Amino acid sequence: MTHRTRILLTLLGIGWGLHIVLSKAIGAEGAREALAYLVLYMCGASAGLIGMGFLISRPKRPTRRHLVFFTVGSIFGYLGPITVELIVAPQLDAALLSLINATSPIITLAIAVPIGAAVLTRRVGLALALGSAAAVLILAPSVALPSAAALGWVLAGFLLPLFYGIDNVYMQVKWPEDLDSFQVAAGEGAVAALMAFGLAAAWGVRPADVGAALEAGWQPLLALAIVAVGTIWLFFYLVSTAGAVAVSFAGFVTIATGVVFGYLLFDERPDIWVWAACLLTVAALWVLRSARGGGEAPEARAEQT
Repeated sequence: MTHRTRILLTLLGIGWGLHIVLSKAIGAEGAREALAYLVLYMCGASAGLIGMGFLISRPKRPTRRHLVFFTVGSIFGYLGPITVELIVAPQLDAALLSLINATSPIITLAIAVPIGAAVLTRRVGLALALGSAAAVLILAPSVALPSAAALGWVLAGFLLPLFYGIDNVYMQVKWPEDLDSFQVAAGEGAVAALMAFGLAAAWGVRPADVGAALEAGWQPLLALAIVAVGTIWLFFYLVSTAGAVAVSFAGFVTIATGVVFGYLLFDERPDIWVWAACLLTVAALWVLRSARGGGEAPEARAEQT
């Protein structure tokens, strides 16, 4: 793994953490409001991704195979996890949801190893162990599980790494050889925006609901869309060059980001155990610097610059 890749993985993890924090700041109260926010989010993110695709890459007419790829990726990489974030994030501490999201490497490996998309080497296993230890340090002595009444929110939160784990492996295994990361990001962004409109309409979300959501929280929504454009492109670029398992390790950086911004924005006060977990996170990334067996990057890596 190159020095550049490690830097980009760190930036991706920070972006994911900001995504969780901004979702918490938006504060959707239920599925209807979350879907209204989802429509606005996907419109902004899709516009940015399509714009990048036209400016940097060559537009390409999508085939049926491309559309299937875009649709599956939109469900597991956009609509599913973003809706979960918007509904669950207001109910949990940012540090706890960041911790839950950081289990995506374990879920990614659990999916990738049995189908031959990744090999569990000693270095990858050690990095997983260090990252898992960081999660335990945050969960056990400081954040702790919420009350029994809130346990359902915790379980719902685990849909987030499950969606991302499936998407990580799918992106690696099914990446179309004739598309680069900008084309994939633009295509999935456009399909996800259309699907968001359809999902919202089916749920009974009215234009007035979308307008109210825009009026109530356009600043964090705009910030969320901007962060999304950067993290989505980074995700696709790194999947196509480093492989799905390596990319999933960015989730460990998300823990530290959630802790820091949870403190700055929501007065969630970390203690010594949380800072120890941050050090373990850094150690996990250091071990990962020369890890092998994270799965072969898709053939699309040849198209990257």
